Amino acid sequence: MKCSWRWHYPRVVRPVMHSFLAMICTIIRSNTQAYRPSPLFLNDSEPMKILSLRDHPDLQHTAIGNETRFRFHCHPEVSCFGQCCHNLRLLLYPYDVLRLKQRLKMDSEAFLDRHTISQVYPDDPFPEVLLRMKEEAGDPCPFLTTEGCSVYEDRPDTCRMFPLDRGLEFDDRGRSRLRYFLRPPAFCRGIDTERSWNIDEWIMDQKADLHAEMTEKWAAVRMLFHQWGDAGVSGRGAREKEIVRMAFMAAYNIDAFRNFVFESTFLKRFHIPSSLLRRSKTDDVSLLRIGMAWIRWLLTGVGSPDLRYKR
Repeated sequence: MKCSWRWHYPRVVRPVMHSFLAMICTIIRSNTQAYRPSPLFLNDSEPMKILSLRDHPDLQHTAIGNETRFRFHCHPEVSCFGQCCHNLRLLLYPYDVLRLKQRLKMDSEAFLDRHTISQVYPDDPFPEVLLRMKEEAGDPCPFLTTEGCSVYEDRPDTCRMFPLDRGLEFDDRGRSRLRYFLRPPAFCRGIDTERSWNIDEWIMDQKADLHAEMTEKWAAVRMLFHQWGDAGVSGRGAREKEIVRMAFMAAYNIDAFRNFVFESTFLKRFHIPSSLLRRSKTDDVSLLRIGMAWIRWLLTGVGSPDLRYKR
């Protein structure tokens, strides 16, 4: 069971954001106990999920290390060209939205309204953001043309890493490491080539290094929401709903979050390194780093080098 929802944020910060800051800074963090981490947080075209490698032998069989070489070359001459851009549930991460809204010269709220749908699941209080497909035969990606991807240089992380999936694997102490999986669909003919890569070569060729960094950071934040739910916080109470709403803004509605940071009492309550704060006035990536650090603080009460609470 799932449902869709949409939050709207004004272009000018509302007074409620000021009162929210005052309220959130008084929260008793009874839900910040140490949680037992789940084994694997998988990033693929389905909603982000936590899995156990032991329970999914299909993943074990597709896991690869950097020493493994795989064959892949996608180009317009392959018979399946563009087929992977149809009939899919494409999850968008915050950095994906940031890049796409910049490419399309849209503000983040307009992009979310036009190009995404948000879905929430019973066991996860935070909504997943999916790319809205065209409402026509085959449900194609809205950015697909006869020549290929019209936003190729700014394509989402999942598209950029294809045919690889990646995930964060957590040990019993909460430490994580990246794992990679080779999982092309059965129809893919891009694998019928002599051109081969290892993981590092593929990331470099696809210019995916910053995507990898930002997606890994976001996966760790999303893990906190799953742990939040595992601890019995449903996200349905008034306070929890407000935390989720504000976290969604900080992650996905970056233009509204910039107003929030610079036009509310935010900077009176939180210390941000001066160089990062200065960059964040115009640089969306710097602001997203602040946003993810703030979400971590909301859920754990623990600061970071990018943000700490002024006591």
